[in-house]
Amino acid sequence: MLLLGVEKDGRVSGLVREGLEERVMTVCREKIRPAIIPFFEIVPNVDRDSSIAIIRVTRGYGVHALWHDNANQYLIRAERQPISGATLADLDLKRLRNYFSNVRQQDVPMDEDAETWRSLLVNMEIMVEESVSVGGMLLFGLMPSRFLPHVGIDAVAHAGSGQDYNALVRTKLRGPMTPILDQSGSILENGLVEQALSFV
Repeated sequence: MLLLGVEKDGRVSGLVREGLEERVMTVCREKIRPAIIPFFEIVPNVDRDSSIAIIRVTRGYGVHALWHDNANQYLIRAERQPISGATLADLDLKRLRNYFSNVRQQDVPMDEDAETWRSLLVNMEIMVEESVSVGGMLLFGLMPSRFLPHVGIDAVAHAGSGQDYNALVRTKLRGPMTPILDQSGSILENGLVEQALSFV
C-alpha cells in the first residue's frame, strides 16, 4: 500500500497534482515489468480540506522490475520472503536464545513453548507466519545451505597476489551468520562472518 499526500513523519500534506490517477496508471504500465494494475482510491478531506490517494497492489508470486534507462532494476526485500518448507524446527534455538538474552537483553520463552517463540519471531520478521524468512534462515538457521544452497562463502587462498589454479587452500564456509556471545560480548561460537575472518 502506498499513500500519496502523506509525508514520512505521518503529516497529511494533501494531493497537489491534477490527473494523478492517470499518471499512476501510466507509471505502472510503462515503468514496471511486467506491468501491474493497482487499485487506486482518493480519500477526500482526511485532514481539513486535504485529500490523499491510496494505491494498493496485491502480493504476487512473480518478480517485477523497475524499467528505467532501458534496463531492469530489481527492488526486492528478499530477506522478508518466506522459505517454503522451513519451520521453527529449522532454526538454532541456542543462537536465538543467546541473541535475545545477551544482545537484545530481553526474556526468552522456554524451548518447548513453540507458540510464544513463533509469535516473537514473526514480530521480528525472522519468521513469516509458519515459515522461516530468508533473513531469519541466514541469521539463525541450523543449516542455511539446506534451504538456500547458494549462500555461504567460498574461500580461497593463493600463494601470490594473483589467482591461479594451484590454490593453497580452498574451503566452503557455511552456517548461520549470527555468532554466540557470552555476557561480556566475547565470541563463544563463530558465525559465518567470524569464520571468514578466521580464514583470512
